[in-house]
Amino acid sequence: MARAAASRTSVSAIVACPTCKAPVPWVAEQPFKPFCSQRCKLIDLGDWATEAPWLMIISSAQLTTQYYFSSTPLNAPPNASLVVVNATVTNIGSLTLTTGANLFKIMDSSGMSYPPLQFTTTVANQFPWHPQTLAPGETASGMILYIVPDTASELDVVTFVNGKYLAWVLSW
Repeated sequence: MARAAASRTSVSAIVACPTCKAPVPWVAEQPFKPFCSQRCKLIDLGDWATEAPWLMIISSAQLTTQYYFSSTPLNAPPNASLVVVNATVTNIGSLTLTTGANLFKIMDSSGMSYPPLQFTTTVANQFPWHPQTLAPGETASGMILYIVPDTASELDVVTFVNGKYLAWVLSW
């Protein structure tokens, strides 16, 4: 009895995405394997998260169309929203660390990233999260403000750690 030749694109195995457990075909055309998507790949903290010389915590995030800065409202542009993130960084390494809002970006499900809003020097020094240097053991906290289009979906706060992304899923 003759057997049919296997196709080059045939699925040799199906694995579960380590992040969301969705089935993932183990084929060359699947660029994120063993993950189902770029988003799941970025969310996976794995063992490398503890390799960072700092500990980062996103304590809260808010999606809004208006944010009050020094009792003055800052309105989101048309067809966009503001994302206000509260973050904390602790230097757990042995060297000084420069930290601030520039460590974090917002990324959507399409892979598009949105940097934090930049303010003038005068305003940046008043904003809750301006760049600062942390000695080992020191902690800094603050708010970070972003503008994202209303069409953006599945937003995550991401940072780049030791050549890899670390992500926090924002659920509204």
